[in-house]
Amino acid sequence: MKPALLNDGTLIATGYCFHRDDPDQPIVNTETDGLRGGDNLVSFSHDEGHTWTRPRVISRTHPELIEMSGPSLQLRRDTIFVAGSLFPTWEDGTNPSGVVGVLLRSDDGGESWNDDTIFFRDQAGRYAPSEPRLCELQEDRVVALCWTMDHVQATNLANYVTVSHDGGMSWSEPIDTGVQAQASNLIHGEDDLLLTIHCHREGDDIGLYVRVFNFANDRWQVIDELNIWENAPAMKVAAYATMAANLKFGQPSLLRLDNGDVLATHWAIEDGQGRIRAHRLRVHP
Repeated sequence: MKPALLNDGTLIATGYCFHRDDPDQPIVNTETDGLRGGDNLVSFSHDEGHTWTRPRVISRTHPELIEMSGPSLQLRRDTIFVAGSLFPTWEDGTNPSGVVGVLLRSDDGGESWNDDTIFFRDQAGRYAPSEPRLCELQEDRVVALCWTMDHVQATNLANYVTVSHDGGMSWSEPIDTGVQAQASNLIHGEDDLLLTIHCHREGDDIGLYVRVFNFANDRWQVIDELNIWENAPAMKVAAYATMAANLKFGQPSLLRLDNGDVLATHWAIEDGQGRIRAHRLRVHP
């Protein structure tokens, strides 16, 4: 579960759990590349994270578990969003709801949720938006940045984005960023500028890249980029069954600090040891 700070000072944590009564059994079905069923969850803290409410199950209309791997986003208008892809089902590795990205929406502070908005759907119906992350630029202009997979071919594509101009009610077709990366994240800079962070796990340029993008007129233009960490081997990760063995770093995030610096964090396996890495960044105009 991932925490986020709401406008009223409440902390909200959203995420998911798998149903696994026998802890010796795997989460992934290696024959179908499907995952076990589970629940989507929400919890709250009203004392700056010292104590939390018991996680409550979020009801959903989709039979698949929603991969809510990132924190929620609260818009200026107070609406709360959580974005996720749909895990393929355990039995046959399919997605009855389609290979789409689902947006959960709450207009009452996280007490009730609606999951009928699709924020990502490619025309071919093959590209899955794994680990999506959300960011609001101007009021009601929301961007979703996704690690995009072709599960049919077990191939990673470039990062794609979709954008909404009406507070998440409708979304654009997926837009190719041209960045050949997987897990990513983003925060708003100023005007149409976005600061992004990307895990590059395949090819020659391995590592964690930070980029400044200009997203004026919904066109994705790289302004600058920097590799801030590269202590990992090149490993292909395009199937759930191989992720546990092949993933060596991921879940990058960006947090703006009070002095204007940006804290970049991610997990990594170095010398056989799991670590959380932090990097302090300063972006010059």
